[in-house]
Amino acid sequence: MLKLIHKALEIPLVFEIQQKLCQDYNDMRNEFLEYLGTDGQNILDVGCSMGTAAGVMVNMKANHYVGVDLNSGYIAMAQKRYPDGKFMVMDARDMEFEDNFFDLTLFMGVLHHLPDDVVRACLLDIKRVLRRGGHVLVAEPIFTKNWLSTWFLDRDR
Repeated sequence: MLKLIHKALEIPLVFEIQQKLCQDYNDMRNEFLEYLGTDGQNILDVGCSMGTAAGVMVNMKANHYVGVDLNSGYIAMAQKRYPDGKFMVMDARDMEFEDNFFDLTLFMGVLHHLPDDVVRACLLDIKRVLRRGGHVLVAEPIFTKNWLSTWFLDRDR
């Protein structure tokens, strides 16, 4: 059963429906408004999936937004839906960005999916691409929105 759920969540449309039913990205935006409320920033979103979180949280017209994810289907969907952002298939352990480029890095519900060694490697490369004084914002799931979100969290990849 779990393998079937995980396979289904790899389908962009299924994953997006799950996100919309189980997440409230407006709450996250409000929580991080101090950092997201400034225009003209270079923003990196690691594990952006289809850009659903960033579509609510980041003004992509007023900032230089780049989302990276390993799932090419998610990236293709994100680029169609959010043409003001830039979406790339990329491994965050070895990114193709110049040093000290980003003002802000986002991890929205990503870290709990990754083994510790992968998280450490991602953070090392983020340290390289993040400007001095830049910020890393992390939001990990504490789903209380409804019974469905709790069900998904209990069976999370």
